[in-house]
Amino acid sequence: MEISKVTVRSILNKHKRRDEWFLDEYSVNPYYGCPFACIYCYTRGGKYGKAPDQLSAKINAPEVLDRQLRRRASKKEYGFIVVGTSTEPYMPVEKELGLTREVLEVIRYYRFPVHVLTKSDLVLRDIDLLLDLSGRVILPEDLKGKVSGSLVTLSILALDISLSKVFEPGAPSFLGKLRGLSLS
Repeated sequence: MEISKVTVRSILNKHKRRDEWFLDEYSVNPYYGCPFACIYCYTRGGKYGKAPDQLSAKINAPEVLDRQLRRRASKKEYGFIVVGTSTEPYMPVEKELGLTREVLEVIRYYRFPVHVLTKSDLVLRDIDLLLDLSGRVILPEDLKGKVSGSLVTLSILALDISLSKVFEPGAPSFLGKLRGLSLS
């Protein structure tokens, strides 16, 4: 699958308030588009909801995030960063490009808590980084002692593979996700 490479001026999105479910005060999406083509995806029709074969990698995302987080950290504006709010951070091209891993390394350096949203077992590649990050973050005062510094939400739509293929035609099967999780 072909992916275009784009440069961006900003990668960190600041939210007006923290979401109670995802705990996000910030979001980061290293890619535009998603090859999983889930029919229920809320980004369809928006700038992130491109056709499954129209993917873009934000090739300068780690450098831009470094600059933006340096500024936030200097002001002690710590809060959860959710990775993958509008695109899949672990789409197959991530194996080659490694943008999500690089983004997580920047987040770890500045000690921000992180919540990764994914449908892919490729997240297991970065388990070492996520575990290390978890013990180093600076949590907001009201969350100390309540949550870990790194969270991963791995979604599984259905246990029936044929049903999953209808709703998530390009997503990895739940069996691969479960096999991967049992190895860790």
